[in-house]
Formats: sequence, structure tokens, C-alpha cells
Amino acid sequence: PIGNGIITVDTDAQAKERAQVDKGDKGGDAARAALALIRLKRQVEKQAEQAAG
Repeated sequence: PIGNGIITVDTDAQAKERAQVDKGDKGGDAARAALALIRLKRQVEKQAEQAAG
């Protein structure tokens, strides 16, 4: 999985604001989404292996 969290900002201050946990943490959201997809992929692979015998 590839996480792609692009935000558009005009200033460094805007970027820092959007990175704060209490302001949305957009980069963290993208990272958590990628990790969730990795977990899901592993679960599906495990279930497929079990079904195949």
C-alpha cells in the first residue's frame, strides 16, 4: 500500500498548523490509512492461505 497525503498550503505556518494533532494531523491520517491497508492485506492473505489448505 502507498499512502498519499497531499495538502496544499501557501505558507509554512499553514503547513505547521495542519500537522498539529488537535488541528487534524493530515499526515498522520495518511499514515494511519496506509497501516490499516497493510493490516487488511495481511488478514486477507492469511484467510486465503487457510482456505487453500
